[in-house]
Formats: sequence, structure tokens, C-alpha cells
Amino acid sequence: MDLDPDDRGMFRDVILFDGREMENLLNQEIVSIRGLADGEYIVNVVQYIALTGETVPVSIKVEKLNPRVQVVFYETIELNGTEQEETAVRFTMQGDEVVDVNSRAKSLVTLTRDIGNAPQAAPTLDAATGEAVK
Repeated sequence: MDLDPDDRGMFRDVILFDGREMENLLNQEIVSIRGLADGEYIVNVVQYIALTGETVPVSIKVEKLNPRVQVVFYETIELNGTEQEETAVRFTMQGDEVVDVNSRAKSLVTLTRDIGNAPQAAPTLDAATGEAVK
């Protein structure tokens, strides 16, 4: 599986165009998986830090490319706060078929932070650098 790139919103979001640095207004991530194994796949979106207080629309598209292009899922989800996590889509692969497409919630962030079942506070992030404040 490849994530290209890990987009962090407007943080360090510049491109070099015609010899000038410009702000890149396109925020997107593309995940490519080759050789899908049978089983369930979960696509979640997380707003790690909310700086503006405005709702952020996030469009999610899942496509199966072989043997032909098939749009499995396409939807826009509104995120409105720091650490908000939403399950966009869950689907199961059986052989070459996509089955059981749904949006039942399953937190993947909680699974990575659940140490000894103790609640873990999210770190405070510096808005300029995106780094945890100590």
C-alpha cells in the first residue's frame, strides 16, 4: 500500500511553478493498493487540527481499477473539529469482487491510542509547525 502524499492541509503546502514558490490549494491524498487480499478494508478521515473553526468538506472516492474502472464509493463528509474521525466507507473483497459496501463507524485512531484502556489526551499542536507542544 502506498500513500502519496500524506497531505497535512495547508502546512508546508507550496509548489515550485515557473521558478516561483506558490501556495498549493489542492489538498489530496491517493492510496494505491496492488494485489488486494480478501478481507475488509476501512477508509477513515481525520481532521487532526482545526485552525479556522470552519467546516472542512472532504471528498472520498474509492475505485477498483481492474479489469475495468468501477467506482465503489464517492461521497463528501463534513469535518468540523480537531481530532474528528469519521468512517467514510468499509468494504469487503472476495476474490475480484467488492461486496458489503457500508459506512458503519469504526475508529482506527482509537485502536492505535488504546493503551491499557486508559483514555489518551490528544496532544496540543503548534499551528505554525504542526508539531506537538511540550
